[in-house]
Amino acid sequence: MKFLTAILVGTFIAGSAVAQDLPKTQLRITGGLSNLSPYNDYEKPFWTQAIPSLSKGQITAEIKGFNEMGIKGPELLRLMSQGVIEFGTATLSYFAGDNPINEAIDLAGLAPDVKTARQVTDAFAPVYAKLYGDNAKVRLLGISTYPGQCCSAMRLSAAWPT
Repeated sequence: MKFLTAILVGTFIAGSAVAQDLPKTQLRITGGLSNLSPYNDYEKPFWTQAIPSLSKGQITAEIKGFNEMGIKGPELLRLMSQGVIEFGTATLSYFAGDNPINEAIDLAGLAPDVKTARQVTDAFAPVYAKLYGDNAKVRLLGISTYPGQCCSAMRLSAAWPT
């Protein structure tokens, strides 16, 4: 989450003067599974509290888990690629059938501890960024671990400037 926070804070708020110059913006976020701790403890507060605070209220967000919206996990990336969803959290393993590389950072035994998991994730981030940017027209903003070693990627659709 710190990685994602750093990206968005750097993008949206380079200083207090910049925050004041931001246009009023209301974001609609399709979050991860809303019944899980990562959504409630990190994802939802990030979008609904941290971003508005850091932007001095210029950027606000409404977030709902994809499960609350009646969206099935594998549909999420396709909807983002089409521009239907601008910001979303998708579980990479849902897309393993589309491309086996989506399970690369979640292979059993690959990361026996948190430090190694971070190194593996950091090493694969450029691979995923290129894969999703070139093929799905989606920009990877960050990767976070989900319960049960399932990895989740925060993404932004093609509406985001490259």
